[in-house]
Amino acid sequence: MDGELLVVNIDINPIAWESHMSGMNITDIFDQLVVFLNAYIFTESRNKVAIIAFHQNDSFFLVKNLEHSVFSSVTSELVENLRSADMENIGDKPVVTARSLSMALCYINQYMETETTEKKLQPRILFISSSYDDPEQYIPFINCVYQSVRMKIPIDAIDLTDEESPMLAQASHLTKGIYIHPNHPTGFLQYLMVYY
Repeated sequence: MDGELLVVNIDINPIAWESHMSGMNITDIFDQLVVFLNAYIFTESRNKVAIIAFHQNDSFFLVKNLEHSVFSSVTSELVENLRSADMENIGDKPVVTARSLSMALCYINQYMETETTEKKLQPRILFISSSYDDPEQYIPFINCVYQSVRMKIPIDAIDLTDEESPMLAQASHLTKGIYIHPNHPTGFLQYLMVYY
């Protein structure tokens, strides 16, 4: 294995977490995500990770270029960036899924153009979603998915809602990624470890 560049897009919509994630909250998910990323990075020393958070108003990087040598120091930065996220005036609006995917693709494209080593990392995108699909975002989202197909970037998704997400399922199918709709979201870490 030559290593991967994993861009994690995580939904931090507080309304969704409160309404249908019984027994879990965003802090639980982040704790388990950090454990997974720790294992993921130490499995292959060349692996790198970026994390994009998104909610109703915005999508933004929690951390860029997370790698083996800096993992421990970045965990606190990740938590601090999450705490400082602008969650004011969110309201009951859909999350900006398409914008988040577009950011991930731009970041990967920039990496691919600036990377000078012979063995470039294989990019991959992982969506962790707790919100329902927004039909108005379908066209911009699927346009990004087709760009992922052209760039040969798999899109994986862990859908933590109580209904399956046709948008994320289609994205995973078209890009040859993995779509997971867990029966028990409390086993989030186990799903990550098994499928990755």
